[in-house]
This record gives sequence, structure tokens and C-alpha cells, in this order.
Amino acid sequence: MLSRSGGVAVVVAIAARIASSLTGLEALAIVSLVAWCAGLVSYVAYFVLYVRITRRALREFAQLAEASRHQHLTREYQRYLLDVG
Repeated sequence: MLSRSGGVAVVVAIAARIASSLTGLEALAIVSLVAWCAGLVSYVAYFVLYVRITRRALREFAQLAEASRHQHLTREYQRYLLDVG
């Protein structure tokens, strides 16, 4: 959702800049600048959240892999003890 709002903000900024150039209204230039800033903030927030979610997913994956590895080693050791006994 954040990346979509950033894209919308950039489109609004471009449209406002074009309209400002055609009409000569400084208010539209300010709207364009504000929209560019909003788009930039939105993209930065999106990227930060993306990195955070990716790190969390990789951390959980590593924990699941470690648990699975531990279970596998426990079963192998139990089989070894049954074969020896």
C-alpha cells in the first residue's frame, strides 16, 4: 500500500508540475514539491518495512531449519542407539 501511495504521489507531482508550467501558478509548483516529498517519504517507509519483514522472515526460517535439524539428529541418534543395543 505504501508503494502504491508513493506512486500516486509521484504522478500527482508530475501532473502538478506540468500544470504549473502551463498556467504559471506558483501554488501548483508548491503542490508538486509537497507531492514529491510525500512520494519520497512513502518509498522510504515502504523500503524500511520491506527490509524489516524480510529479516523477520529469514530469522524465522533459520529457526525452523534449526529445529528441524535438531529433530532429525535426535531421530538419527535414537536409531543408532536402537541398532547398537
